[in-house]
Formats: sequence, C-alpha cells, structure tokens
Amino acid sequence: MKPSVNFRRFLLLFFLLNGLNGVHKIWSSFAPANVYRKDFINGYLLGQGLVKGVDPYQPMDALARQFAFNSPTRIFPHPTPHTVPCGLLIALLSGWGYERAAQLWLVFELLCLLAALVLLVRWWGTPAVLKWVALCGWALCGWGPLTEDLWVGQLNALLLLLLLLSWRSLRAGHELSGGALLGGALVLKLMAWPVVLFLLWQRRWRSVLAAGSVTLAGHLLALAWIGVEGVKRYYTEVGPTVTALYRGFDANFSAWTVGWRLFVGTEASFARGLVAPPLIAWPAAARLFTLLVPCLVLALGLALARRVKDFDVAFALLLCVSLLVNPVAWSHYLVIALLPLAVVWRYLRELDFPMALTRYTLLVTLVCSLPHSIIRNVAALFQTSVTATGSPVVPFAAGLLTLATAAALIALMFLLRRVEAHATEEVAPVMPAFQQQVSVAS
Repeated sequence: MKPSVNFRRFLLLFFLLNGLNGVHKIWSSFAPANVYRKDFINGYLLGQGLVKGVDPYQPMDALARQFAFNSPTRIFPHPTPHTVPCGLLIALLSGWGYERAAQLWLVFELLCLLAALVLLVRWWGTPAVLKWVALCGWALCGWGPLTEDLWVGQLNALLLLLLLLSWRSLRAGHELSGGALLGGALVLKLMAWPVVLFLLWQRRWRSVLAAGSVTLAGHLLALAWIGVEGVKRYYTEVGPTVTALYRGFDANFSAWTVGWRLFVGTEASFARGLVAPPLIAWPAAARLFTLLVPCLVLALGLALARRVKDFDVAFALLLCVSLLVNPVAWSHYLVIALLPLAVVWRYLRELDFPMALTRYTLLVTLVCSLPHSIIRNVAALFQTSVTATGSPVVPFAAGLLTLATAAALIALMFLLRRVEAHATEEVAPVMPAFQQQVSVAS
C-alpha cells in the first residue's frame, strides 16, 4: 500500500519544519552559554594533552586546569574514553582555539554527513542530485540522534561515513578496502567489531586481515605516542572507570546496563538523571547479568546475520548489535542506525509497504528518533520523590522506559530479518508456476 499524495506532502512539510528546528538547535550550541557544554571539549583536551606531552587520560577537569582552560560550565571529572587516533584527529584543529575548532569540527561533520547521504541516495535508487541530497540533509538535521550529535560535537557522522564506505566496498567484493575502512572506524571508536566476527565466520580473510592491520596500526600509533603503560592504563583503568560511572545511568541504553538496573537500580551518577530501585536487590546477580546480557545480544545478532542471504541485511543487523554491546551507548550513537533503518525501509518500498510490517517499522523509527530527554520526561511522570541533588525517583517499571531505545534496536534486528524473509516469500511462489510452464512447453 503506497502512501497517498496528501500524506506524502504532509511528510515533506513536517520534515522541512523539523529540519528548521534542528538547524536552530545546532546553531544554538555555539551560544556562550552552550559552547562549553559540548562533548567536543573532551576530544579537544585529549588532543591538547597528546600534542603537549602531558598525561591525556587524567580526569578532564584536571586536564583543563593544567591548560588554564577556563570553562564557565562543569567539565567531566573523569578521563575521556576517546582513543588516541581520535584525539590526534581533533588536535589538527587545536591551532584555532577551542570555539573556532568546535565550529570547524561541525563543518567537517556536516561534510561527512553529505558524503554519507550521497552514498545512501545512490543506493536507494534515486539520482544523487544536489536537491535530493540537500533535502535529505536538511530533514536529517531535525532527526533527534543527529541533532544531538552535531550539538555536542561528537564524531558519529564520520563513523557513519566510514561504515557506509566499508559496507559499499564489502558488498562489491572489494575486501581490502572494505576491511581497511572498517578498521578505520574501529580505530576511532571500538564499536563495530561484531562485523569483523561475521566476516571471520564468512571466511573473508582478506577483509579481516585489512581491518586487523589498520586497527593494529592505530594501536601502534598509540604506543608510540603514550607508551605501553599509557595504552595499558587506557584499557585497564580509563575504560572500566567510565563504564562504572555510567552503567546505571538512565541515558545509557547499552546491554551492559541491563543487569545493573535489574539488581542494583538506576543511578543518577554525578550527572542529574533518574533514580529507580532494582527489581531485586542482588549485586552478585548484577555482575553476572552485566556479562550475560551483552553475550546473549551478540549471539542473537550473529545467529540472525548468519541466517539472512542479503549482505546488506546482515551488515545492518550487526550495526544494531554493535550499538547495543558497546559498554556505554548514548542516543547520538543512533546516527549509525541510519543504515539499518534505510535498509528496512527500502525493503518495505519494494514490498509495496505491507500494513503490519510498515506499522512496526514506523514505531521503531519513531522510538529511535526520540531525544532521550523526551523518554526521560515520560518516565519522570511517575515520579514518587526527589533526591537531595534534585534527581527524580521513579518506580522500577518506569525506570525501564529509558531502555526503550535498546528495545527498538532489538525490534529493528528482527524487522530486518522479517522483511528479507517476506521478500523471499513473495518471490518463491512464482518459481513453481514458471517451472511448470516450461515443462508443459517442452
């Protein structure tokens, strides 16, 4: 069932107005009251530390004081989890000063987004003319995850471009370039490694070797810059410290947080967030489920990817898994989910938008588009009290609402599997009839 002309016009108007709202929000991030609230400040300070030869993985507020970096807002009291190559990339902009560097980083991210959109529009089957790319880019500026990503100055548009280029190369059989681009994404953020496991299972050795080589080169760069002890500290202290701080935070939808929420509770951490009691107070079970749930999600994703025949669907599935099994997952990470959403909507278009699947996909897309602040505000409607720091206390069930994004990604994985199976079912009944006609003719 194709959407009516009036409905399509309504959607166009909505996307244009929503894009305008997103552009306004992104622009407001450079206001004096907001520019120092960006996550970009962490990458900037990391780059400064790397260039100036000081410990780059000391707490961000301590690093800021060391550089006499006067921020009117609070800086995170923990080390940044950004990698050394990521810090060196941002350090290329450090000569312009923080505020100008943040502006240049936004321009760079927008260029990455436009390049990613060119790839997606071409794959979708629409000529990649300027008007279509500009329209999609404008509309996406109002998409919750991308608006947040560009507001805080993260690097997910760059990661999206690298993963799209890798997917494009791998689906065309260009193993070395596809693997190298995947390795480039891994060097910047250790997230898409489930794709490497799938390529390993498919025995695509050249792509796995290329991804491993680029990842190794990134680690050798880190070793050369901060030494063995620095790299060891990054993995044994920095990563676990940041993970522990946010494992019970309501904005973190990672699979690693499920066990903690079930058996310890949702915590506000040092940032203001929801507080919810556990289902059962059982810390030992929390430690077990903290490891078990991500393993189950990984096993589920790999099993689904092995059952599909379309590489596009398998790659999209594993990007969903990659988001969920990262120890910390914020809503702006969902920029990477743009590819899985595009794959499932293209299948629906080819299937002429079957009613049930289209409704489910609309719901999943809506949940993946919501800023976490909206989900948090809905959960806060069930507030029972307030902590001394002003964090709302909600019942356990209300706290689970903040895992809606994780549930939507799990549902998206099954939708990807289902639309491919549905497309196969649409084609399969035609074959026996065709074969029968051939036999009669002979």
